[in-house]
Amino acid sequence: IYEGIPLQKTEWNGIFLLFILSLCYLFLFILIGTYISSLFHRSQSSLIVCFLCWISVIFIIPPTASYLSHIFVPLRDYTNIADELQKLDDEFNKRNLYINDSLSRKIDEKNIYSAIYDDGKVDIWGISDEYIKVIQQRNGITNRLRLEQADRKWEIKRKYLESMVTQQKIKQGISHLSPMQVYTDATQTICRTSADYCLEYMAEERAYRKQVVDFFLQNHLFDSLSYFTTQKKEDWKTYAGLFAYFDTNFKDIDKESQDSLLHILENRPKLNADAMPRFRQSPPTVGRQWKQTLPVFEGFILLSILFLYLLMRSSANYDIR
Repeated sequence: IYEGIPLQKTEWNGIFLLFILSLCYLFLFILIGTYISSLFHRSQSSLIVCFLCWISVIFIIPPTASYLSHIFVPLRDYTNIADELQKLDDEFNKRNLYINDSLSRKIDEKNIYSAIYDDGKVDIWGISDEYIKVIQQRNGITNRLRLEQADRKWEIKRKYLESMVTQQKIKQGISHLSPMQVYTDATQTICRTSADYCLEYMAEERAYRKQVVDFFLQNHLFDSLSYFTTQKKEDWKTYAGLFAYFDTNFKDIDKESQDSLLHILENRPKLNADAMPRFRQSPPTVGRQWKQTLPVFEGFILLSILFLYLLMRSSANYDIR
């Protein structure tokens, strides 16, 4: 599809499964249409019945399944869920602000370079030893509060997600009375775009998050230096020394000094994250694709055999000589 990115064996197997599944699907509907036609003496009548069957399969069964699933498993209004989550965020922000204000009063937060990235990464460099101690203390407290808040929010989301999964299973069970819906769900499974695949990916993400959090806790990284800086301990300055450094180097600074400072910042030591756990999504396998699709093939084949048998029984009433 894209130059230099070849299709893997699972993609080729998926294409093959889609082709065979489509043939089985078309063959089943041909048999159903032929069987219905054999039951009527007039083509107009068989055409009307076939049209009503098509209307039922496409426009009646799927919406009815969705409606019944909402009756059997009603979901809470997500606005209420969002309000509960917002309350937890407000509570966390209030506690976090109080901690930051309490600790910030102890020292003037002065540094040469600091950056907070979109992914939450913090990089501070050129700081005093007093400021470092404050940051360590603040990180040790606030990060544990953040983990506690995340667990409380997940508990609310988990209950809502479980209700959605139950509702989805009921909807699928009813909508599978329609061969069209069975075919649609099977193609989504083959293409790995179904809701089940999304739920599996989310479960893998949560397992990875737990692995990373455990790694940080076991190695005491939340309140460590490497959590926010790569500056060596021997390079620390006292607050007075850092203040003097600012006055000496940043007062009427010329272009050459600016370039020198930028060179120091750009070439500062980078954090070594080789020991960090890495996320590895479970790769698709050919065996799993066949295992997931085989029940659909069996269902289509059994239905085809049934309608073929009914068609032969119905055709026996006609004299074709």
